[in-house]
Amino acid sequence: MDYVPAHLLRPARLDEVTGPAIVLPEPGREDAFLVTGGEQPYVCFIGGRHTGDGFLKEKAARWSGLAIEGVAFEVDADSAFRPAVIDQPLGAVIRAGTELQVYVGTTEGHGFKEATPVTLLGDLSASTSPIEVGFKKWRAVVGEGTNRLIVFEFEATKTANI
Repeated sequence: MDYVPAHLLRPARLDEVTGPAIVLPEPGREDAFLVTGGEQPYVCFIGGRHTGDGFLKEKAARWSGLAIEGVAFEVDADSAFRPAVIDQPLGAVIRAGTELQVYVGTTEGHGFKEATPVTLLGDLSASTSPIEVGFKKWRAVVGEGTNRLIVFEFEATKTANI
């Protein structure tokens, strides 16, 4: 990763981070996180051995890192796929209706991991088609034009069923 302007980094507990945000690991840790927006924010591991898994942000008080809030997302069009019910790539972003979503691996009371679509960004321009499109490769950026900075790149490799 390139250098990040120091003023963009905020040491924070995950339950205090406003999404959409990337939270880089603390020194000595490998866990990077994506914090979603929406009415019910989630935290998704995007680095480390739990990549793709996640949980409600309200349960994230014990986790912390260096937050970069207000990120935008770019996708690799060559990594596009049609969402289905089985083998959904965890951490992939999906353009559906008026939302950008992310598949987060969650384990509810039944003990099985499932891919849960979670709102990453809402209130986007409405699609004229009911088609949903997912992207296995994405990156989070801040700024625009010549001031644009890539703060994280991700490729979904783990899968779960909806």
